[in-house]
Formats: sequence, C-alpha cells, structure tokens
Amino acid sequence: MVQWTIPIELIASRIIALKADNGCFWSVVNYSDRDNIQATKSSLDSSCKFLVLPASGGKVYIKTSQNKYLSRIHHGGIDYIEPVKDVPDVYCEFHLHHQDEKVLFMANNGKYLSRFHRSGIDNIEAGKEQVDKHCLFEVAEYQIKRIAQEMIAIKAENGNFWSVVSCSDRNNVKPAKASLDVFCQFSVFPASEGKVYIKTPHGKYLSRIHHNGIDFIEPAKSIPNVSCEFQLFIHDGKIFLKADNGKYLGRIQRGGVDNIEAAKEQTDEYCMFEVVEFKVAPFGVLDLFLNYYTPIAFRTDSGCYWSIVDVDVQDTDSCNSVKRLKAPHSAMTSSAKFFIEKGSSGSILLKTPQNKYLSHIHRNGIDYIEVTKDVPDVFCQFLVIQSYKMVLQADNGKYLSRIHRGSVDTIEAVKQDIDEFCYFDVVPFNK
Repeated sequence: MVQWTIPIELIASRIIALKADNGCFWSVVNYSDRDNIQATKSSLDSSCKFLVLPASGGKVYIKTSQNKYLSRIHHGGIDYIEPVKDVPDVYCEFHLHHQDEKVLFMANNGKYLSRFHRSGIDNIEAGKEQVDKHCLFEVAEYQIKRIAQEMIAIKAENGNFWSVVSCSDRNNVKPAKASLDVFCQFSVFPASEGKVYIKTPHGKYLSRIHHNGIDFIEPAKSIPNVSCEFQLFIHDGKIFLKADNGKYLGRIQRGGVDNIEAAKEQTDEYCMFEVVEFKVAPFGVLDLFLNYYTPIAFRTDSGCYWSIVDVDVQDTDSCNSVKRLKAPHSAMTSSAKFFIEKGSSGSILLKTPQNKYLSHIHRNGIDYIEVTKDVPDVFCQFLVIQSYKMVLQADNGKYLSRIHRGSVDTIEAVKQDIDEFCYFDVVPFNK
C-alpha cells in the first residue's frame, strides 16, 4: 500500500491529516464539557484537518480548522490532547520526530503522544515514556487525500471542465465542456513517491503521449506506467500537475482548439485547475418518461432489448423459478416493457407492468438483476450516471452491463469501470 507521507521538513505550514496505527485519522470529537482529539475517523472529513506551524526551538504547534491550538490538558490523572487554546503557550509545543516514514510527537511533559484505548474510545494522549507502534502516525496531506477519495471533475481557468474528447485517431483530454457529463468524470489514485494516477470511468489512465512534438494528455493506458504519474501540488485552493517530462500540465490553444498538454516550464494561470466534486448529470431525456409515466425499453450495444425471462434456480432459499433480466431478442416484445420512477439522490426505480420492481440480487457469486420486489428498497435503486445513452450503477457500486454467459446475454451489476457493454439506449416502448 502506498503511504501518503510528506517529507518531514515540509510538514510545517501544511494542512495535514494524521493516521494512527488503528487505521483511523485524528479527529476533533465534541463532548458536552470539552473537545478531545481521538483516532476515530476511518475516512476524512473537516474534523480531521490540522495545520502544523513552527514554534520555538524546533518544536511545532498543531492547529485545527477552527483556529484552536492543540494543548496538553491534565484531567483525572490523564494528559489529554485537546483543541482549547486561542493563543499558544508551552503546553501547545510538541517536539516533532520521525521514524520509519512516520512521525511522533513529544509533549512538554516529556512523554510521547500515543493512541490509548479507554472504554471503547481511542484517545490521543501524552502518556508514553517510550516509543511504540501506538506513538507512530502516518502523515497524509489532507487536501490530496481528500481528492484521492472522491470522484472529481477538473475545471480550467476558461470555465470549462476537462473532458475525454474523441478525435479521428485517438481520444484526447480537452477543457471542452461547460457543464458536466460522464466524460468529465475522473478518479485520482495514489502512485509512487507521492504522485497520482488519474483514471476515467472507462478504466483508462491519463498518460502523457508524444505526437509530432507535442505532449498531449490522453486516456490511453489500461495499465499505468511512469507516463501516467503526475506530481500533484495545491496552491490557493487549486491544483497544478507536473508530468514525467518535468513540465506542468496547462491549457494550450492550437488552431482554435484547447488541449491539456504537458508543456509548461513554469506555472501560470493556465496551469491552475479547480477540483470539484463530480455530480451526477440531470435526468435529461428521462424526464419525459418520468413526467408522463411513458413505457420504455432498453436496447443494449448488441441491438437486443432488456427482457424479463423465467429462469430455474437451485437456491435453497428461493422458489424453483425467478424472473431475471436478460437481453435475448433483437425484436421488442411485451417482456421488454418498463416504467421509470424517481428514487432518492439521483437514482431511479424500474418497474414492470405487473408492478414488480427490478432489484440487484446476489446468487452463487453473481450479481443478477431480477424482478422480485413488490415494495422497492435500496437494492432497487439505480444511480443514473448518464441519461442520453444510459449508464446505471447498482447499490453494490458496480455498473450494469451486458454479460455473455454460455449462449445467453444477461444484464448484471458487475463492472468496476464503464465500458461499451454498460451503455443502453432508452427508447419508447411501442409494441
């Protein structure tokens, strides 16, 4: 596993998160009589954000986003660490050391900060005479770690979002979209030595690709290599990226077209990009079917339609037959008729004319889509990722796809990344 460490000399004046040996991040936890620092959060939120500032004699202060300094506070024989001081004093000073690419802190009582488990709660306390594994904390640069946990979009200074654009002979990344669609969606993953990979929903890594003297950025690699690694920096709430050729990514205009290229020796306004959370596109064309409760059909990449088919099963917890979603026919039949209802948070529900809801069902290691529910639940909700050529995500986080099993095509919630088999045409049912 890549550890998001930053060099010890760069910690000062950085916004960081600190991960304890239990895998949880330091967090400010509120109690009725005081706030406390605990190793309690398995994922980052604003309570995990700390600013490290230089103090006297090589020591540091640690400050929260509420501008409170962490201080050693003695209660009932225990030296807690609490965010209590508006103005730092000697109790807020910590000697900073590093060991095995992690950090440790010594408080002014001469004891090391450590995770202590008390009555089901993991406190951070200044209580250890000797260093052990509970005193060692992994440093994560907070902003980079947050980016790496989210599906993001990247906005250039011209107001447009990075997007995967199909050119005549290849795909390219351009700041081309004024509003978000699925082609503007990217995931960020840790690479080596603090660098990052950037991946599209189609499972392609962005890479520096050299064509005719130009270093384009293209979604070209299924397996990342050094050309897919980018150093990520944060300045004034925006990011800039350096490619493996030592140059910064920037918006470059060529012949009236904007590219993202690894071309800049120095950073400028064209290299600064805003990171925003990728939000699901509106229902778009589906609104027509939703508003008028119009029956629809779904056509797969093979030209066949979703259909409900009776299937015999061997499960001991089910009846002998279930109704399963497949794509067996190129002709629209009565079994291909569905209605759409709105679910929660951008999701939809799919219902048959018999008022049964489609649901994600896990059987024998396979995530089928079956007609099982009279009353919809979380397994019946499908997130609309793209609506003009529909992509749907099930509750297991995987995308619905046409899967060929034996001689039959089924529709299953199986794909980690979107590919050509995950796109479905939404057409009016006209049989």
